[in-house]
Amino acid sequence: MNGSFVIPARYIKKVVNEEIWLYHSVIGLAIIPWIILALTLPSALHNYLFLQPSTLIFIIFSGIIFGLGQVCFAYAIESIGVALSFTINLGIGVTIGSLFVVFYRTIFFTHQAYLVVLAVFLILLSLIIYYYAGKQSQDHNFLKHQENSRYHTGWLLASLAGIASGLQNITFVIVAFYTKTQFQTNDSFWVWPPFLFAACIAMLLGFMYRIKRNPAGKLQLLGIKNILLITLMGLFFTGSLALYSGGMNKLTHQQQIIGWPAFMVSIILVSQIWGWLYSEARGIPIKNKFFMGCSVMLLVIAIIILSLES
Repeated sequence: MNGSFVIPARYIKKVVNEEIWLYHSVIGLAIIPWIILALTLPSALHNYLFLQPSTLIFIIFSGIIFGLGQVCFAYAIESIGVALSFTINLGIGVTIGSLFVVFYRTIFFTHQAYLVVLAVFLILLSLIIYYYAGKQSQDHNFLKHQENSRYHTGWLLASLAGIASGLQNITFVIVAFYTKTQFQTNDSFWVWPPFLFAACIAMLLGFMYRIKRNPAGKLQLLGIKNILLITLMGLFFTGSLALYSGGMNKLTHQQQIIGWPAFMVSIILVSQIWGWLYSEARGIPIKNKFFMGCSVMLLVIAIIILSLES
């Protein structure tokens, strides 16, 4: 679901990209999470009163950073496509989150730390291979300088989104697993509604600014079909977090080891499938496609190695 959440946007017609993401931020990040919370954890609103103010401030601050990263992610998809944007975003996010665990647990010079270093090395190698495979494809096709610049800009935006995603992982680790007694529940989904609401605010500011810079400069009303498609985006994105949180809650601590890697690997593979279905690699030489495929497999292997670290 998470690897597919941007796909409904492809079927929204006569609406600029900024407006789609602006409405998605309101429906998918500000409304749907609270509805899911009310349905799954009815006492959650009362439990927020037990949280320390510093915890809420940390969640809100992290959500704002994540929202800014989502703005970058939206434009990365527009520049370099779904498959590559997800690969860069998750690759960098997983790297940051994994290194944080090493420092947070102070497990230097242990087999866990060595596994993390190996996984991070494979992730970085994967991204380097993917970058040069795509760059050589452009050189092979003699693309214009403007399109070459678009490729580099897409990489930069997806990388910034990956840094913000890394902060999302850090927030979840710190807040969800170390404030259970404060919140009086084992279901960690309660972290996401305030986090995503803060992200929504950042996204609204970012996309409204871009819309105002547009010569038209104003929002248009959406038809029922487009509203349903944007709602589907929100259900895929937030619903995936709800399913992941609920699933992890039903597993023992030992079984949870495979939960996060399975989640990440599924997102990567599904996004690659969508990229293939929408012919994002059209015109790329076979050799470069092979290297891109190897890059994705290295990333998947790295994430599976991280499950051993746990």
